[in-house]
Amino acid sequence: MKKILVIIFILIAFNSQCKFFKGFSFGTSFSARSSQSSGIYDYEIAVEFDKPDLIYLEIEKERENGQEYYNHEFKLTYLLPYLVSNARWMDIESNDIDLKQIDVRGVYSKYNLGIAQQWMDNIPDTKLVAGISYKHKLLMIVGFELAQDFYTQNFKDYDTETLFKISVDIYFFAVYWRSTVKNYGNLNWKTKMGLRVKL
Repeated sequence: MKKILVIIFILIAFNSQCKFFKGFSFGTSFSARSSQSSGIYDYEIAVEFDKPDLIYLEIEKERENGQEYYNHEFKLTYLLPYLVSNARWMDIESNDIDLKQIDVRGVYSKYNLGIAQQWMDNIPDTKLVAGISYKHKLLMIVGFELAQDFYTQNFKDYDTETLFKISVDIYFFAVYWRSTVKNYGNLNWKTKMGLRVKL
């Protein structure tokens, strides 16, 4: 993953005028919290790189109760007028979630429905996926984003993901607050504030 980040930064540095990079943004966030281990504190630092509806990369370094973890998520998206396909890899060491996934969904308005092939800890499962994705901009400055996905094989047991985000644009900067809840048998819930730079 470190090599991928280095390559991306080099491409940005030498191709800043390239039309491909228009719309990309780079973000970072940091949070500190108390630890159950005496005498130390826990923290999480993350970097993000994304272009909406194309690519998303997030890498986190986290210390929890004195133990260090590296978490990452990588997602590619291909968007057509009424169809979207995704490929992603999510590895959250701190909550023991290792998920690889490809999915194809039909899209209507803010709703989507389709089929997802998942590999949780390299065990394959085919699931129905239904979701909602809503984005709104207020006064061209304040952005709201809500995304929620439901995965099931039997309509009794569900895996879910929820994202809620508020951002405020200031020239080519954006300050954001984001909350994510990922429930794949192990619940992973995070809230963070961060800063983005638009390229």
